[in-house]
Amino acid sequence: MIMTKQEYFTRSREQGLPNRCPILNRCQRRFVTIKRAMNDASFGDEFQPDKPEVPISGDGPYFIGGGTTSFLIGGACPEVAMFEPQLFFMGLNHAPTIKGQYDKYMEPKYEVLETGHFSECAEYSLATTDQNFAVQSPAQQEITRQTIAKLDELFAALEEAKVDETSKSNVQSAIEDAKKSPTPGTLKRAAEAIGPIATIIDAGSKIFPHLEALIRLAS
Repeated sequence: MIMTKQEYFTRSREQGLPNRCPILNRCQRRFVTIKRAMNDASFGDEFQPDKPEVPISGDGPYFIGGGTTSFLIGGACPEVAMFEPQLFFMGLNHAPTIKGQYDKYMEPKYEVLETGHFSECAEYSLATTDQNFAVQSPAQQEITRQTIAKLDELFAALEEAKVDETSKSNVQSAIEDAKKSPTPGTLKRAAEAIGPIATIIDAGSKIFPHLEALIRLAS
């Protein structure tokens, strides 16, 4: 098992990867791990992953408690215990712990059962193989900003447009999805929804260059 930072960094170098997980601030597993370890204490709605968020793939972090005498945690993000020890269980931190336990009547009381590396996480695999979760460059971010601005224009235009309610509802839903998470997939769906009514709404035709540019850059 990997137990030290040096061993962790060595594993990264052997695979030609950065020392630390590159999707850490976007990964839902990290945030849920922290909430489980801290018993969901003092975390408001603002404690959320950055966009585009990488969802948990497979089983998420779990906590099985036995009152004050024992507990088991598993499915944890290994970087929380290693690099954010103040946010993880004392006795199980300072190692890339994925699974560990505490028992008041055992010796030692704390035991690390399994450690891991970010390259083994399903979320890292998802983020590096699915373009919808790719990290955007500054140029992509600027085009995303412009695209969202145009989506706002279109959304306002829809309110006044003579479009049947079903079509309007479909477009509004697609626009909201694209604004919430502006990935190539959601933007493509927005473009497909806008297409049939683009000739009715002038703003519709103006948004296509932005959509197409973002999709092209992110592909």
